[in-house]
Parts: sequence; C-alpha cells; structure tokens
Amino acid sequence: MATVDTATAQRHGRVLGLANEGLENYRILHNDGGGKRYGCLACGKRFRQQRTLCDHVRLHTGAKPYQCTVCDKQFRTQGHLIVHKRIHDGVRPHSCTVCGKSFIQSNNLTTHMLLHTGERPYECPVCGDRFTTSSTLNVHFRLHEGRKFCVCSICSQNFLTSSLLKVHNRVHTGERPYKCTVCGKAFRQSGALKLHFRLHTGQKPYQCPVCKKSFRSSGALTIHRRVHSGDRPYKCSLCDSSFGQSGSLWSHLHCKHPSEYGNGMVFKCKVCEQEFSTRGGLWRHRFTHWDREPFLCLACGKSFHLLSHLKSHLNARHSHLKTADSKDVQYIQLLSGNSN
Repeated sequence: MATVDTATAQRHGRVLGLANEGLENYRILHNDGGGKRYGCLACGKRFRQQRTLCDHVRLHTGAKPYQCTVCDKQFRTQGHLIVHKRIHDGVRPHSCTVCGKSFIQSNNLTTHMLLHTGERPYECPVCGDRFTTSSTLNVHFRLHEGRKFCVCSICSQNFLTSSLLKVHNRVHTGERPYKCTVCGKAFRQSGALKLHFRLHTGQKPYQCPVCKKSFRSSGALTIHRRVHSGDRPYKCSLCDSSFGQSGSLWSHLHCKHPSEYGNGMVFKCKVCEQEFSTRGGLWRHRFTHWDREPFLCLACGKSFHLLSHLKSHLNARHSHLKTADSKDVQYIQLLSGNSN
C-alpha cells in the first residue's frame, strides 16, 4: 500500500491541525476504491475524511484541544464540546413524544424510549435476564463473575459500582437530598422523587402496547406485561407454584411454608389453623373470617377485607374525586365487625 512522501504528509498535518498531535500516527493513502484514503498507523483504521482521522488520532495521542470556557473541561472533538456546553446552557433538544422528558443527546432519547415500549434488547447469556442498555447488562454480568468493587465501611455490604455505594451510604447518614416541592417528602434517590411526583401530577407515561393501560413506572409496566405473556419467572423452591412478582413469591413462602422459610416462628389461625410466619400475615388473614368486610368506601359503599384492597379500589375507580392535596382517608370508614 503506497503512501505519500513526508513533505505531503506534513502539509496535510498542518491542515488537519495534527502537527503537534502525533503526526507519526497517520498516513495519507492512495484511494482503495472504497473512498477511505486516510489511514491510522497506530491501529490500521481507515477514514474517508481528514477531519474524522484527526479526531481518531487523538484517541492514541490523548490530545484534547477543545476546552469549555465555563468549566475548563477539555474534549477530544469539537462535537463533544458542543454536546457538553448544553449542560451549562440548559439546552435539551431531544424530547420524548410520550412523556415530554428531554435529553442532551439523541442516543439518550433512544434508550429512554425503550422504557415506554418495555423493550429490553440486551440479554444476559448466563441467566437470561434482559436489560435496556448494554452498560446495565455489563454491570449485571459482574454478578456472575463474582466481582465486587465497592465495600461499605459501616456495614461491609458489597456493591458493583461506586454510585450504588454512594446511594447506599445515605441509609446510614439519613441523607435525603431530593425533596418534593409539593408535599415536602424527601428521598435518597432522584429517581424515587420523579416517581413520587407523578402521584401529584397523575402522569402515567408508560403504556402497555397490548391493552393500552398506563403506569407510573417502567417497572410496573414490566410486571403488568406478564399478565399478557403469562410469564411467571419467580418459582417457589418448595412447591410447584410460580409468580409474576418477587413480592408475591415472598408472601407465598411466608404464608404457605412458614416452618421451612423464615425465622422459625409460626403464628396459627385459631379458626382454620392455617400457619403464618409473621404476626401481620395472621392479622390480615383473620379478616377473611369476619362476617363482613370492615373497610367501607364512602364514595360508592363497597366494602373490603383489607385496607390495601380498598386503597387500590379508590385509585382505580374514584381517582377523579381526589385532588393532589386529598388523602385516601377522606373516603374510608372502618366498620365494626364480629369475628367468629
């Protein structure tokens, strides 16, 4: 493969701005028929344009000639600097058509849209779990490799990334830096605040493509889609039962297998002798033996055995009655009942 003489290379180097950035790392080649006549000697990669080669060579030399005038951070390419300056300018030109959230870069919007569709294109080759981004899959894969990088100095719990450790440390410090501007409730993570804020706005940006039902979080949509797919990934190791949610499996283990699972304490119902591993589980179960449901909905008169069932009913059937400042308790009445 022929190359141009040194004088020509130096001339092109001045044009490219590479005179002081490792000129020895590139050569200008004869056209190979594919239009890529600029080649990198360090790795052999070829380019069609001089400027693209210029940006690439800086990967080898480490040069960062483009500097931000606000924070002095330096970048390898002018394009990277332009994207970075949007942080200071507050410019987010790429907006989601579903929820309105905006992003600095188009690739961030592309990844975000997967949350609305529920698509998880990256699959773990070991366990089959799926993820929306390759970086999330890479972090997950460390679990299979047994790699632990960050250790909490207080409780010795291990974390795969320093950012996860930083969030965990707030459990010990009590720090909750993210505060809701409506009700004042504070959270340890910004994502938790965003999810909470949708309670005030009523926003449900994640829609099921099958039945069009909407949800506040992508996790809720993922769980809901198992209703349509029939997927029940959480299997009981003590019987043949399987569940769509991890919480349902946990409840099953404590309610149906209290002697094999838990701390060994068993709470038995005096009516039907069913056993529970927690006092709360027994307390909730006792309502099934009442001659009437004790929790009454004041909006329509329907009653329920459990308060949680009534609250779910209020959200599903009477959400239009509630304002951002109203509480569920305004529509709940506890009735007296007789246990057997």
